[in-house]
Amino acid sequence: MQRAEDSSSRLAPEPASPRPAVKPTTAFLLLALLIAAAGAAIYLTRPTPAPVPTGTTSAPAADFSLTNEEAIARFQELASVRRQAYADHDITLLATLYTHDSRVASLAMKELRRLNRDRVSDLSMYETLQVDVLSNRPDSIKMREVVLVTPKFVDNHGKDITVNSEVTQETVVWTLHLEDDAWRVYDALITKSSVVRSR
Repeated sequence: MQRAEDSSSRLAPEPASPRPAVKPTTAFLLLALLIAAAGAAIYLTRPTPAPVPTGTTSAPAADFSLTNEEAIARFQELASVRRQAYADHDITLLATLYTHDSRVASLAMKELRRLNRDRVSDLSMYETLQVDVLSNRPDSIKMREVVLVTPKFVDNHGKDITVNSEVTQETVVWTLHLEDDAWRVYDALITKSSVVRSR
C-alpha cells in the first residue's frame, strides 16, 4: 500500500527537456557572419566620394578692373570726396582718396593743414565739362577732365574771403591706381589752364 503523500506513481513521467537544434556557439558565429556580410554590402554599394583636388589649383584672383563707364563713375566719387575734404579741411579723408605713393597727396595735405591753420574752408565749385578715358588697364586708369573752376573761400564765420575770383577752365590728366582692392588717385596734372571770366 502506498501512502497518500506519495503521489509520484500517479503522475505522468516528466518529459525530458528538448535539445536545441543549433549549438549556441554556432548560432553566435552565424549571427556574426550575417552582420559582417551586411556591413560589407553597405560599404561596397555606397557612392564614391568626389576626389579631393590636389596640386597648384587655387581660387581665381578677384577682378577689380573697371569699364570706362565704371572708371568715370569712380572718378566722380573720388572728386566728391576731394571736395568734401577741402570744404571741411578734413585730412582723414585723404587716405580714402589717394594711394600711399600718390604724387599729389603731400600737396593736398599741406593745403588742408594751411586751411586748418587759417580756419578757412575751400568751397570752390567744379563743373566738369568733359571726361575721357585715355587708357584703361587692370591696375592703372588714365583720364582727362575739362573742368570749370570757380574759386570760393570762406572763413569760420561764413564770410567770403576769396581774393582771386577768376573762373578758369582747366584740363587735368588724372591717373588712378588700384590699391587695397580700391581705385584711388595716384596723380593729377594740370596740362592747360585759361581764364574764362571774372566774377
